[in-house]
Amino acid sequence: MEHSTKPLVDVLLEGGPDTFSAADRRRRIPAGEPTVKVSRGHCTEHFFQTRRVVRIEDGEFQIYHWSHRTYVAE
Repeated sequence: MEHSTKPLVDVLLEGGPDTFSAADRRRRIPAGEPTVKVSRGHCTEHFFQTRRVVRIEDGEFQIYHWSHRTYVAE
């Protein structure tokens, strides 16, 4: 199994389901990933990378904005 050697970055997911908690919206992912996919039951939420970065009390976060939802076929 191949492991990524990219450094991890903190990202903040914006938009999408109202059911995402603040903790759900914070992620650590390999640097440079163009999308984040979050599986939630029978669907997957898709977020795309923006150029925006926000500073919050505990660090800097790259913003990923919600794009669309796909459903898992049964």
